[in-house]
Amino acid sequence: MTYKATGFIIDKRVSREHDRVFVLYTKEYGKIETLAQGVLKLSSKLGGSLELLTHATFLIARGRTHNRIAGVDIISSFSKIKDNIQKLIIALYAMEIIQALIHWDAADEHTYELVRDFLFELEQLPHTSQTREVKQLTDFFVLKLSILLGYRPDIKGAQKTLDAIAASSLAKLRSTPPQRWMKTATQRFLSDTLPRRLNTQDFIGLL
Repeated sequence: MTYKATGFIIDKRVSREHDRVFVLYTKEYGKIETLAQGVLKLSSKLGGSLELLTHATFLIARGRTHNRIAGVDIISSFSKIKDNIQKLIIALYAMEIIQALIHWDAADEHTYELVRDFLFELEQLPHTSQTREVKQLTDFFVLKLSILLGYRPDIKGAQKTLDAIAASSLAKLRSTPPQRWMKTATQRFLSDTLPRRLNTQDFIGLL
């Protein structure tokens, strides 16, 4: 039996000699784990399609121990992100946050749309964007995610801005002047909720 799911590849790991396990964040099923058999073989038809950040519709075959990726229809590979080291680090950082904080098999359309919009807005930022613009977009992403997860930083004078973040798209928020407390709020949220230090955090510090 097979089913389709539209989502993003947010994590991957090697399993056995030629297989890989992929974590997908999907619109229909939330965060799920799938296996791609033989994907590391040179003859694999799926190998070039299964990369981190890829947005696609996946055909998934149900299995006893692992559901298996049987087909991929790519929507976007976000090539402009992957061609820019600053954008790539930020994107992987965001995906690692989603991997760490989102529960398995818990679909949430608003969170899915937030991930989609974040990657789209990051892709659209000019190649010459300043680091502060990229980090500002990331702060808005983390704060909006925190609101969706029910977390509200108790910072004096911040509630009105948090309400605006909750109600606005990331595209609109890009033109919003950043507040001084935003960086503190994102760091506080992550330190309070992350179960472990992220692998990408050291790279973020280098930007």
